[in-house]
Amino acid sequence: MSSARKITVDQALSRLAARCSTSECCEHDLRVSMSRWGMADDEADVVVSRLRGDGFIDDERYVGAFVNDKVRLDGWGRIKISHALRLKGFADNVIDNALATIDNADYERTLRVLLAHRAREVHGREPRLKRAALLRAGASRGYEVSLVSRFVNELLNDNGDCDDVDCC
Repeated sequence: MSSARKITVDQALSRLAARCSTSECCEHDLRVSMSRWGMADDEADVVVSRLRGDGFIDDERYVGAFVNDKVRLDGWGRIKISHALRLKGFADNVIDNALATIDNADYERTLRVLLAHRAREVHGREPRLKRAALLRAGASRGYEVSLVSRFVNELLNDNGDCDDVDCC
């Protein structure tokens, strides 16, 4: 980066306050933006402190919205959501509290739809390969292996692809 200042604290504050007023933002994402703009860490600290003080940044509110969006809109499981939030630097207790708000019925329904859709895509494969593909599909979306395995077994048994659970 050049020694010329790319953006002032007041400009960053104005831009980020506008961004935060239209969608939930977290400190990590805002710091990434400020770093791209060439702001020093001490200046970024000032901006983050002011945004947090004015209510533009709220960890629990952001994490709650993130969890809701990822489950409902993107079909992510708890493991993937938790990992993504940890990468952004959120505390385990904040993450755990937000994950606890997930409606289990909706969560399970989302996984069942994902697996049923994937099962149609792998139709006709040998049962072991189909089971492996379904397990990978659920795990790659961040769902718990025990839950994925149970639903895959139910799905394959309901479709007559397996005579017993041990075959798949």
